Parts: sequence; structure tokens; C-alpha cells
Amino acid sequence: TLGSGNVLWLRADKDAATNLWQDQSGSGHNATATNQPSKKDNGLNFNPTFEFNGSNDYMVIDGGILGNNTTYNDIWVYAVTKTNEARYSYTLSQGVGATRFYFLSPLNDGTNFGFQFGGGTAISTNWGAATNQFYLWNAGSSTGTSTPSGTNKAVYRNGLQFGTNNSGSSVLSNSSQDFFIGSYNATTSGRFLDGEIAEIIVFADVPTALEQQKTQSYLALKYGFTLDQTNNNGTIIEGDYILSNGITKVWNYTANSSYHNDVAGIGRDDTQNFVQKQSKSSNPNSLVTIGLGTIASNNGTNANNFATDKDFLVWGNNGTALGATSQPGVLCATDLQLNRKWKIVETGTVGTTKLAVSKSTIDTYLNNATFSKVLKIADDAALTTNVQFVPLAVETVNGVTSYTASFDFDGTKYFTFAETSGIIWKGSTSSWSGGNGPGGAPSTDFVDNGQLMIIDAEGTNNHPTLTANAKVGCVWISTGSKLAVGDLINLEIANQLKMDGELRLIGGAQLIQRDTGSSTVTGSGNLYIDRKASAPTMYQYNYFSSPVLTQGKSNYTVKSVMKDGTTPTSLTSNPPTMNYTAASYDADATTTPITIANYWIWSYFTDDGWIEKLESSTLKPAEGYLFKGPSYQNYTYVGKPNDGTITTTISPGHMSLIGNPYPSAIDANGLFTGVNDGILNTIFYWEHISTAGADSHNSDAYVGGYATYNLSAAVAGTAP
Repeated sequence: TLGSGNVLWLRADKDAATNLWQDQSGSGHNATATNQPSKKDNGLNFNPTFEFNGSNDYMVIDGGILGNNTTYNDIWVYAVTKTNEARYSYTLSQGVGATRFYFLSPLNDGTNFGFQFGGGTAISTNWGAATNQFYLWNAGSSTGTSTPSGTNKAVYRNGLQFGTNNSGSSVLSNSSQDFFIGSYNATTSGRFLDGEIAEIIVFADVPTALEQQKTQSYLALKYGFTLDQTNNNGTIIEGDYILSNGITKVWNYTANSSYHNDVAGIGRDDTQNFVQKQSKSSNPNSLVTIGLGTIASNNGTNANNFATDKDFLVWGNNGTALGATSQPGVLCATDLQLNRKWKIVETGTVGTTKLAVSKSTIDTYLNNATFSKVLKIADDAALTTNVQFVPLAVETVNGVTSYTASFDFDGTKYFTFAETSGIIWKGSTSSWSGGNGPGGAPSTDFVDNGQLMIIDAEGTNNHPTLTANAKVGCVWISTGSKLAVGDLINLEIANQLKMDGELRLIGGAQLIQRDTGSSTVTGSGNLYIDRKASAPTMYQYNYFSSPVLTQGKSNYTVKSVMKDGTTPTSLTSNPPTMNYTAASYDADATTTPITIANYWIWSYFTDDGWIEKLESSTLKPAEGYLFKGPSYQNYTYVGKPNDGTITTTISPGHMSLIGNPYPSAIDANGLFTGVNDGILNTIFYWEHISTAGADSHNSDAYVGGYATYNLSAAVAGTAP
């Protein structure tokens, strides 16, 4: 419902046919038609409208909407309409003389808006509008002045009060007078609407300023209007968008005044039976369309749903003229960024949305066809805090070739569009560009060393495999994309690695990251890397450490990162989580996945000595562990790759079981220099050595020893 006093509510998206337009106010004022208008399923902002031909189309409510012999002192009208010609354009009309009630945009002069209720002086004032464009109009009349305008009569366009007078009058209703929609009286030539009507709302009382703002907000959000911010009433803040409860503010003009251009939104308000699933500002030059999950042909065919009443997502832009400026870009790159920025505000939880923008418009300003187009999103207006980049796909959206992206705008965000140079893999063409290697692939040449490398499968299953060593500045693997590095191939990265997709190291491939200090790996994608056990039987220990961390953690567990690698890593491999048993001491390679006994998973770290970890206790980066598994078994590590500086503290006079924490080999000689110079002199490598007859778990059958390595010599391990 819309509140008390609602005597008519006609909406083209609800119980609306060309021969019967049913009243949603509960008053039973249904409109019928003989000369029927046509209906457009996507007339305005993905919602339907009725189109009137300007010659004889109209609808009528027999007996009018005010009953009979009842005195009305107040009337308040809202309508969303478009006029194609600057001539008499009746939205609604009823009565004559002292019972006259009409609402026109415009009058016969083609420039004035007309509104009358009763015998007082009508409002006739410049409408400030244009033909062939939709507007949200509303007007009110009262015998008193306790109105939002403080006058007897007032008219509004998109929330802007643009005309008033102090000539209020009453109407004594007469049920012999019909209520016409799109016509003066169904017969007078030249007084039919050539245009469209999306919605009509009539109240028979005076709203407060807040109540009027609620109805304006409902219609503005539904049809994509930017409400005017001109201050006409001190009890409200014009430009705010308020939901039906009068409390929830989904667009705060005070907070968003710099972005109060082309305002649009999607959301759900159960009180008004209102669900807008996709939206674009109705302003002629607006750019951005956003839909809940997808962008369908119209609002009604979008099959997605908001989870909760009053979930909303509303956006606007800073009004900056379109153009582009060079800015710090994706990771280590510099990009060309659109000057216009958008602010988007979530109320409740909307979830993943789809955004679309005309490709031809963006390409006018971001016009390097070889560069990758991205949606740039951040937590601040400068687009520098928690910056995220989403690659733009190209697809046809409702007949328009568009750039699209999917994203969950959580809370308040800012975004714009950019293009970035670099070495780019595009799945749509299954090809590289921008690199100095064969076919535009990355290489170790100096010109590639500082480049951004982007892997974008573009929604396809076309993923690249590096077949030659590559040395680049930074890497971004986009969502749904994979990068494989071939056997014995090195991928060397100087700076950031953004993993929204997957990086898969095949065989002896290595990922070498030269950044120091804190980790520069971001994203929720995983690295896949194999490690093959050297133990020839399940009775001997393997000594491992993990090259990855558990996603979202600063540590790891054996179960979360070490998977069954029976099928070695490839672009399509899917290593399962291993079975862990406490019922046996033996590993079992015949099960699928393989089974290992969790009893044998231990660590040894400085003062703590031996600690049984089992499969679920956490270990720190570089902290090693031992376990027993099937002979020569291959394991696949899956998680966030370790990088940067990893510090391990070992107490004087103590020993620790540590291992290489990186997804690449370590230069052993380098461990004795730099910060370790004079501190670390010798590395000890322990090996559990098999002997004949020692195929048992009994410790007295264990034979092992330390191999040593330093800058002077290397000595093989022997039995202690």
C-alpha cells in the first residue's frame, strides 16, 4: 500500500492490460478502454508503459474516482509520463466548471504545465521539460496551506517544486463525470495524449513533506529519475531517497551530493509491492546499467530475487565530463582511466550484480584496441584504497554491444572504467598480445621485465600454458581463468601477483617472486604445485614443508593444503583431499583418494621439541613436518603461495625442522650471506635411510643420518 487517502493507483507493471487497467489502491477504480493504447514491455527502465497514439487512444474510469456528492478539499497526484508533441497532452481529466480536475504536461501552448482542482485559479507555469523524455510529475491542491509547499497549490517535476499559487478550492463529487486517461473527454480532437504513461497515483488528502518524498522516491527508484536537491522544505533533505517506512534512506544526498547525477537503483520494498531488479538512469546520457545477477530483457523476466525486504543498491556519478587521464593502474601498470566516477551504496545485502555499459561510448575515450578494459573499484573516492580490478567482457545486452562485469558491491564503493597495457592473454581469441616472445607471449627480455601480465579467459575454457621462461613485473589472473607453467619452466615476477583465478605449476615448473618484506599476493585463487615423496616404502618418513598457506590464513594445516596428487597437476586436474585414518599405522595407495595414517604427522620446532600435529593442527610458514605415505607418492599443494620475507626464529643451542617455504628452489649459497652472514654456517639435511629387513614401523629398525652442506664442502648422510 501507499498509505491512507489513496484513491487511485494504476501501475503498468501490475494487473495492466490494454483493455483493463486494474486499480491497486483498493478503491476498485479500474480503467477500461475501447480505443486501446498499446503496451510496451520495456517502456521505461525495464518496466512496462502504456503508449497512446495522440488521435483516439484513451482509457476511462466510469463514474470517476471521487464517488458522488462528497466534498473533497484536498487532492494529490503523481504521474510518470512522456509527451511526444508540444501540444495538449492530457494525463488525466474529469469534470467541468467547479468540479474540474485535470493534469496536463503540457498545455496547448506546448510550454506550460497545467493543473486544476475545483473552481480556483489553475496552475499554468513553464513546464521546464522536453518532449520525448519521461518525467516524474506531481501536483497537489488543498483549501489550506499546511502542505509541503506552504501554499494551496504546487507542482513538482522530478522532485523540484516549480510552480505554486494560493487559490485552493473544494470539489463536490459527481459520479456522472467519468475520469479519462490520455484524453480530455474522449471526443475532442487535438486533446489526446501522444506519449506514454507508466504510473498514476492519486491521494485525496495532503501528505507531509516526508510522505510526499517517500512516494517520489518510490517512483524515482522504479523509473530511474534523479530527484532534484533544491531545498524547498526545512523538514526534509531534498535529494534523499526514502523507503516506505519513512526511515530507511537508501541514498543520502548530504553524503552523496558530489555524486547526485544519473541516480538509479535496484531493490525491494514489500510495503509498496515494489521490486526493481535492474536499472539505468532515465537521463538521456546516462551510461551504467546494473542488474541483480543478470540483465534481462525487462524487469519482469529477471529471475533473480532479493533475499530481504529493503535490500537496495543505489548509485550516481560525479558529473565529470567524459574523458580519460593516465592514472596508477592495475598492480604495477599505468592505465588510462575514465574521468567520470561513480559512487554506489548498498543497504542490506544485495549480492552479486551484473554491470553493463555501452562499448562504443567507452571505446571513444579508452580507445587502444590492444589494451585490456577493466572495471576499477575502490573503497574511496580517489580510487586508491582496497582497489580491485574486474576485467570487462564484451557481450550484447538487449541489442547493445556492451562491456559487462559481475561484482558484489558490498557496502559503499566507488568505481570507474579503465584500460591497461601489458602482456595479455584473451580467451576469446586464445592468443597472447603485448609480449616480446613468440606470438606476443611473455619472455625474459628486458622489455617484458616490468610489464603487467593479465590472464583473462573471458568466460571460455581457453587457458594458456607458458612454454618458455618468462620474467615480468606483475601478474593478474582474473576470475575463472587459469595460467599453467610448463614442466621445467620458470615464471619470475618482480612485484605483485593477483590471483582471482588459478596458477598451476606443472612438473618441475617454478614460481619465483622477487618481492621482499610483506606478501604481495592478493586474491582468493589458488596455486597448484606438485611434490613427490622420495621414501620408497610407507615405513619411511617424508620430510616436507608447504609452499602455500591455507586460503585466508597466515598458516596452514596438512589437510587443507596437501592433496592427493596421484594425478599430477595439469590445467584440468582436480586433486582430492586425502583420507586420514587413526585406525591404522599404514598408508594405503589403493583407496581413492589415498589414505595416510595421521599418527605419523609431527613437527619439531626449537624449544617445543617433537609435536604430533595430525592433519588439522596449524603450522607456520617454513615450519617443516614429517609423515609416512605410499611409496614415491605424488602430492599436490593447493593454496596461497608464500612470498616475501619469511622469518623463523630458532633459539640458541636448539634445532628446528624447517623447509623451503617457497614454490621454487632456494639458492643454498645465498643462505650463508646477507643477514645470515656469520650466523648460519652449515645446513643439515636429515634422511631416513632404508635397510634390508626394516620394513616396519618399529623405531629400532630406523636408520638415518645427516648430510651437511656449507660453502666449503658437502658431505653425504651416514647412519648415526
